[in-house]
Order: sequence, then structure tokens, then C-alpha cells
Amino acid sequence: TLLKENISALPSWVSFPDFDRVEWINHIISQLWKNVDSCATFYVKELIEPELHKILDLMSLSQVSGFRIKRVDLGSIPARLEGIKVYDKKCRGAKVEEIILDCDVVFSGDARVIFTLQGISAEIKDVRFRGCARIHLKPLLNGFPFIGGFEMYFLRMPTLEYGLGGVGTFGEVPGINGIVRSVVEDVIKTRFIWPSKLKLYLPLDIIELKNKASYMLPCPAGFLSVTLKEARDLIKKDKHFGVS
Repeated sequence: TLLKENISALPSWVSFPDFDRVEWINHIISQLWKNVDSCATFYVKELIEPELHKILDLMSLSQVSGFRIKRVDLGSIPARLEGIKVYDKKCRGAKVEEIILDCDVVFSGDARVIFTLQGISAEIKDVRFRGCARIHLKPLLNGFPFIGGFEMYFLRMPTLEYGLGGVGTFGEVPGINGIVRSVVEDVIKTRFIWPSKLKLYLPLDIIELKNKASYMLPCPAGFLSVTLKEARDLIKKDKHFGVS
């Protein structure tokens, strides 16, 4: 277990030779971080908060009524890409309408999400996040900007840790920390875990003219062939077949 934890803490380009180190991208992210921070509150309120309200309505919990996101502060420490893997076109067939890459995303910064619950201000802080995001760049275009948009999702639940602060009296409700964690994880699962995807396509005429089935419908990124060689202690289920 200790060895597994140590390996998972290493950058992808160390653990997996087919991941490339991309420090130049991290330099770009670092310089753009303030610009991303300036619009983070808007996008979180537009994309995430409606999903939160749906989940809270289904849970019918009076303890978490009146939930509103007030502000999202990404902090001064930017996210990092610990490695990127681009899948080879020849491994996926000749008629490829997209570029697929995996990004090892890590965040361990001073971001804060300020929200209100039952009229009491609270915050999510000390966020620690790590996950491998799969990104599809598509559709590929024959003219500038050559890529019409992207889809992004995680194949498995990312590692997520955070602290809950400034919660006042509502934080003393038994199980409230577990409820908040459950809500946060449900939002991630419903929006960002396969088969759910975050999709963004540029509003271009050339994309409108393309057949949406050519880039909207998922296509296999590869095939896995499994050959069963041996099995033991299986329950007998083939009741309609004789034993040979």
C-alpha cells in the first residue's frame, strides 16, 4: 500500500514513460491564472450551482437549505499539469476526426469557495485535487482555427480533499461534513466523470455545417481483447448444457 501511494504521488512523466513533461504549459497557466480567476465565479454559478440545487432537492435535507455560492477565489497558486499523453493516430484507425490526450491535473493551492447555507457564510478551503483528465479535441477543421472545440471528462473519480471553514452553528449538525462532501462528489460525478462530459464547441459556421454525428457521437478509442485461459471455483450456471 505504501509503495502504491508513493507511486501515485509521483508525476505521470516519472511513473509512465509515455507521458511527457510539460513545464512550458505550466508557465503559461501560471501567467493566465489571474485571468481565469476573474471569471471563475461566473462559470461556477452558471454550470455548477444549478447542479447543486438539483442534488439538494433530491436529498430533501433541511440542513442544507438556502445554499448559494457567493464567490470563487482560485488563489495565487495555479493548478499544474504533471504530464500529458497524446494518443497516436495510427493506433486508432485512419479516419480520425479528433485528437485524444490524457492530462494529469494537480492542484494544491489556496483556493476558496465562499457560500451561504441557512443564511450562514461558510467556505471550502485547503483544496487538494488530483485526477487524470481525458480531453478530445474535435472536430478537426480544414481551416483556421483547425480545432472546433473539445470534450473533457475523468475516467475515474479524482482524489479530492478539502477543509470546511467558517460554518458557524450549522457545522455542529451531526453528519453535516459528510453531507457537504457527498454533495461535492455528486456534482463531480454528474458533470465530469465518464460517461458525463464537459463539452465546448466554438460558434463557427464551419462547425454548424458539419454533420454533428461525425463529432458528437462517441467512438471507440481502442479495442481490448481478453482471452480466458483458466478459471477455478466458479458457480455452475450453464444448466442447459451437458458436461463434455
